[in-house]
Amino acid sequence: MTFKPTHVGISVGNMDTAIAWWRDLFGFEFVSRDTYDFMDNMEIAFLRLGDFEIELFCSPKARALDEVYDSDNTVIGTKHVAFEVDSMDEAMARVNALGVHVNFTTEMEGDRVCFVADPWGTPVEIIERGRNKK
Repeated sequence: MTFKPTHVGISVGNMDTAIAWWRDLFGFEFVSRDTYDFMDNMEIAFLRLGDFEIELFCSPKARALDEVYDSDNTVIGTKHVAFEVDSMDEAMARVNALGVHVNFTTEMEGDRVCFVADPWGTPVEIIERGRNKK
């Protein structure tokens, strides 16, 4: 038996803004968008990049991300989704051109790492693997 990752779900504050953010920064393509009455008018959209999808949730009752969420790894729960790039310099040029908030950049065990935040503070990792790990 094989397990294959298919998608990650992320709650957002505005669907149009979220779709544009994921499209413009990472190159995700729009797949679908629907509103579900039985889920209190929850809007759900799917975006695809290669074989991977992001499922975006936008609720009329959306609440802001808890400040401790993205900075405290002692809190249980999902912390981020990560995307590997060939060139951190090119990725950072795009991040800066789009005005994306950078939480921090660092080097970890030969990898160049950058954490950015979506418009609602959800952390997303961008990583360029060290030469010996490719």
